[in-house]
Amino acid sequence: MNKKKSKPELSILVLTWNGEGVIKTNLDSIYRNMPKDGSWEVIVVDNASADKTREIVNEYEGVKLIKNRENFGFAAGNNIGLKEAKGDYVLLLNQDVEQIDGAIEKMLDFLKNNEDFGLAAPQLLYPDGRVQLSCRPFYKWSNLFLDYITFSQYRKNYYDHTKSQEADQPMASVLMIKREVLNEVKGFDDHRDFWLYFNDMDLSYRIHQAGHKHYLLTEAKFYHHHGESAFKMLQYKRLLEYHRGLKRFFFKHHIKHKFGPAGLVFWVFLAASYVSRNIEVIIKGFWKKMR
Repeated sequence: MNKKKSKPELSILVLTWNGEGVIKTNLDSIYRNMPKDGSWEVIVVDNASADKTREIVNEYEGVKLIKNRENFGFAAGNNIGLKEAKGDYVLLLNQDVEQIDGAIEKMLDFLKNNEDFGLAAPQLLYPDGRVQLSCRPFYKWSNLFLDYITFSQYRKNYYDHTKSQEADQPMASVLMIKREVLNEVKGFDDHRDFWLYFNDMDLSYRIHQAGHKHYLLTEAKFYHHHGESAFKMLQYKRLLEYHRGLKRFFFKHHIKHKFGPAGLVFWVFLAASYVSRNIEVIIKGFWKKMR
């Protein structure tokens, strides 16, 4: 960034945790593609990395690095960065994504020219070029069990990810959101149960409830080195965090009484899902060792 404007139009917020293997690719893709006019800022919030992530980030001129004393998780970590963001638009980036051919400006242009839409997401690609299934319909009773018995394939395949379209919930790996919309919904819900999973669904759901549409813009593309951070966690802990997030989302939006009839049905489902998913992991691990 060269000349600084008094107020950036776009704030780019990157959340990091032990990302020394990917953060340089992320930041290089930003600086390589963005205009050198001071119309944007980069804020990196580091969730207490124990590797060289902070050292790498400090090599980039103009980046504001916020050093958290502990890993506050995805929602709380992003909220810390949002307090520092000055732009009229905010781009949320995972550490393990890589911009392709001006994708950020394409998303920005879309939101500037489409008043009804509160957020935009790009098409995500795996490093080998395959399209990642990154958008889902919102969870509700009617698709909860369908998703479970199809091993999550129902919601993953709900949208055609090769076409630009309105979508319920794009993953928060890359999301651009109007600042006024974020202010309206007051950012992420950083409840402990949203530490890692379902905080993005909750955010999109509240933005939708506030009357703002979401758009999958396939003309904008990012590589996603999927799960670079989460996969460093133990499998059982990831499953625990996943089910905690699911519980929080349903009790917040779909179930009024935790121990009423609907609540009891959900508790049974949640327990069955957690046990069965862990059994699935154990079986897969066993067969992998036997090969």
